[in-house]
Amino acid sequence: MANIVLTGDTSGAITVAAPAVAGTNTLTLPASTGTLATTATAGKILQVVETSYKTTATFNVADFTATGVTASITPSSASNKVLVMVKLDIGNSDGGGAEGSRTRLYRGASNLTGAMGTDSGSRQGSFITHPAYQGDGRSFITHYGQFLDSPSTTSSTTYTIYIRGYDTSGTYPTYLNRPHADDDVYYTPRGVCVMTLMEVAG
Repeated sequence: MANIVLTGDTSGAITVAAPAVAGTNTLTLPASTGTLATTATAGKILQVVETSYKTTATFNVADFTATGVTASITPSSASNKVLVMVKLDIGNSDGGGAEGSRTRLYRGASNLTGAMGTDSGSRQGSFITHPAYQGDGRSFITHYGQFLDSPSTTSSTTYTIYIRGYDTSGTYPTYLNRPHADDDVYYTPRGVCVMTLMEVAG
């Protein structure tokens, strides 16, 4: 028995198989202009985008600055969410006055305040926090973070990690993918930062 073929207005086709046994099956289309579509189960992962950033970067910054840890995704529905997962390899000076690092998660040009702690006076909210430490100058710490965002759009959406250190003097820098002592020996590690975006059905 032949199949029933529904052809779209622009491109592609939907093929509906004829019933295996005799009988009547009815596919009802909208009486006027409308859309026939399937609905994904809430919570289902619809697509995954992942980027890696292997460049060694040094930040002497007293305010949050964009890093190369970034990725973009285009949601298929404005009601869907985006799960952002991040791995960061962060190092800093091992000097006696070394300060830690703070990060924030941005969507486009907007800081996602829901992904960070609450500002309080001079104390700054952070997405992922790298502690101040005095230790081996040839080591860094691997951090993980995640946030479920509701971008409410079907346009391409870019997420970026911003980072800040202590000041601009260069005395207590913050690093990505490298430790403070970056000498060429086998026990000096090099890291990789990763951002994974998952579209989650709403």
